[in-house]
Amino acid sequence: MEAACALYVKIALRYSLTGGVRSGLKNISEKIRLLLLAASILAAVFIIGGFFFSGDPLTVKDTLSHVMIRGEYRTEGGNWRPLSDLPDFYGRENLRPIYIRGHFSEEIEKNRIVMLRMLNVRLRLSVNGREIYSFGYAEKPNRYINSPGDVWHGFVSPGITPRDEVTIELRRVYAKDYDSPVKLLLENIYAGDKGELLLEVLYKRIGLLFFIGIFVPLLGLAELLASPLLFFFASKKIFLRFFYNAGFTFAAGGWIAINYDISTLLVPFPRVILAFEVICLYLASFFFTSYASTYMSGWRKRAAELCAAGGLSIFIMIAALAWGGITDLYRPMAFSTGVNIAIFLFAVISLVLEYKKNGDRTILPVLLSSVPALLGGIMDDLSYWQAVETPPIWVCMSFSLFITIQSVILIWEYKRGADAAARAERMEKELTESKVSVMLSQIEPHFIYNSLSTIKALCVKDPETAAEAVSHFAKYLRRNMDSLTEKRLIPFEEELSHLDNYFYLEKLRFRGLVELVYDLKTTNFMLPVLTLQPLAENAVRHGRSGGRKAITITVATERLADGWLLTVSDNGSGFDLEASIKGSGHLGLESTRKRVEYLCNGRLSVSSVPGIGTSVAIFIPYEGSY
Repeated sequence: MEAACALYVKIALRYSLTGGVRSGLKNISEKIRLLLLAASILAAVFIIGGFFFSGDPLTVKDTLSHVMIRGEYRTEGGNWRPLSDLPDFYGRENLRPIYIRGHFSEEIEKNRIVMLRMLNVRLRLSVNGREIYSFGYAEKPNRYINSPGDVWHGFVSPGITPRDEVTIELRRVYAKDYDSPVKLLLENIYAGDKGELLLEVLYKRIGLLFFIGIFVPLLGLAELLASPLLFFFASKKIFLRFFYNAGFTFAAGGWIAINYDISTLLVPFPRVILAFEVICLYLASFFFTSYASTYMSGWRKRAAELCAAGGLSIFIMIAALAWGGITDLYRPMAFSTGVNIAIFLFAVISLVLEYKKNGDRTILPVLLSSVPALLGGIMDDLSYWQAVETPPIWVCMSFSLFITIQSVILIWEYKRGADAAARAERMEKELTESKVSVMLSQIEPHFIYNSLSTIKALCVKDPETAAEAVSHFAKYLRRNMDSLTEKRLIPFEEELSHLDNYFYLEKLRFRGLVELVYDLKTTNFMLPVLTLQPLAENAVRHGRSGGRKAITITVATERLADGWLLTVSDNGSGFDLEASIKGSGHLGLESTRKRVEYLCNGRLSVSSVPGIGTSVAIFIPYEGSY
């Protein structure tokens, strides 16, 4: 008998080792989460610090000079007018070529670099009637971006004096731009070293905002690369929130980082930068709406997901039209910004409706932080449409504020998830130990000895009954072994089958002194494994104590308005309930109570009167029995 118990103890230890492996994987997952949290904290500190500290303007060497041009302009077929009357040249009607003639404000020595700020234009520059420079004509056509780019470009001066006549021919590519291409060019002509121009633009125009814009998309890219690890270790909801937030961080950071005053001084691919800006615009709205949808439910969640997919579909449609030569990615920029702001607005409104519907407080910080991001996006778009002039710091602050708050939210969610995982692991360990204890209590040496002795006696008197008893005994042992690995709820019919196997052996042993009666009004529900049989065994073991010989055990079920009720009662000797709680005589009863509460949010209650009997009732709510 001791050998049999030792065998089952070894089995229990084997499953405990399997639990250790799972615990090791969770520890690895926790380390990964801590690394990601450290990155999020660093991002928050860096972004917030950027709003309070800015670099002092760098004193640029005298070798870099700002060159002005004085003269007049005309459009094709028009009259010459003073440059002081130069309009903004917005709109499709002003796509005609523009001609400028005049003189530079200072001499530009031979072999000195002249840098000009181009905004989606093609340009020819002549000195005294001789063309010395052209831009945008030599590049090969690109079906996705028709423009030569929003870029700094330059040429080597052949030696230009203030007396030389300079003629510029400009041809705009797009009818709509965020700034006046002609004025932007005339206000940004520099002679000198490209590196000094880079420092001039970086420190006097942009400052630390550029470095924030570089850091944020790099953080988002790192989070995107790390997100597949969470797919294996975190819940689906946490993984999706992290992935969508990482995608938004990357896309919004890319949008912030693109500042054409400096981007093309660092990256010599202006068309790539233009395409990247459009892609970031659509990806930002997609990831933001998808992230917001993880806090929604019902039709609001489905509508937000559909809206996010619709934004990507529009981008794919524009890319297809560009492939067909109908348009390019940047030309419908005004339309694209309007569409994506509408998607942002829809996501925020859906969050408001979700909060009003369910009152979930976890939505509130997401909602409050998304409003500044929405306003920043609207202001940036209005600036593109020339409706208002929006300082870049506003857009950077609004998006960075959202990213910072979401980083804090992720920290909080990870901490809450880690605490919940620790509690679940502790509870799982306790449940495993209780399962082992229950299983060993069911196959204790006395029960094995009594069952085998009964079967042995039947082998001589009634071999057929003995064979049937061996079959029931084997099924009983197998069910107890299977209970160690069974974590899901099982049908009530399976518990009835296990109870029948147990009572078949007990009836053979007690010869009519133990009766089992069923009063089943419903059997269509689920419950934890080893729930019914331990209750019946307690009734047999304790109901016959105190000199009581024959007992009847009744198993009843009933369907209530909010769940199922399972009752196991007997007319045995009963017991003192308070004394039993303090003692350890009802181990199976307590372990059943824990599993019912943890696995299906149910309740177990016991009532017992000495000399009259005991009744155990288990209530399983509808939402817990799935």
